[in-house]
Amino acid sequence: MLFALLPGIFFEISILLGNPALICDLVARAQDGFGLGHYAMLGLALVLAFIIGNAFMLLVILIQRLLGYLYRLRAFLWDQLFQKRPLGQPPDEDARKCWALLARRLLQDQYGIELEDIGQDEWNVLYLTLVTPTMMDVRGNILMIASEAMGWCGLTATLFAHALWNRYYVAFSVLLIAAGLLHDWHMAGNLNNPRFLGFLKIRALLREYRKTPKPHRKDGVPD
Repeated sequence: MLFALLPGIFFEISILLGNPALICDLVARAQDGFGLGHYAMLGLALVLAFIIGNAFMLLVILIQRLLGYLYRLRAFLWDQLFQKRPLGQPPDEDARKCWALLARRLLQDQYGIELEDIGQDEWNVLYLTLVTPTMMDVRGNILMIASEAMGWCGLTATLFAHALWNRYYVAFSVLLIAAGLLHDWHMAGNLNNPRFLGFLKIRALLREYRKTPKPHRKDGVPD
């Protein structure tokens, strides 16, 4: 959650440096209209920074979803027009076998489910629903997401502070956006790779299995 402050603070500092008259005017209005002190103004600035930063990080997540659709469209067109492959890719069998071994132990130790009651149809459902990956697994490095959001904040700040429209500041913002888009495209490729998805499910199972109390024998030694 604190990463959302980075783009928002960058946005506020950029406008402060590029158009200090605007910030001073807003601060004066807040103090005159609401009687806010220095600490209250600082708190308000942090709250606004969080709201602005969170909004731009949501923008990056929407871009990731769009790139995911574009990646699947590109893969579909390439496979159908050039390689004549069937639509979609089957799950990675090696990863699925490893997942099944861990899932059996987890279902027995944590949930007490008898495996004899589970058929292949139930295993197919469990593969899709049992212990889903975390948001970081799906979205990628949170720092890269925040950095891309900072780039978009930088370009938006130029609308409020025309002094920021110089090659150094714009180049820095574009660099942050370009690095973030490359990261988003890489994640789109991973999330459309059956082997990578299998690895994500295995990691999620291992994290969940660490929370499971280890069974002990009567002599007090773990099984």
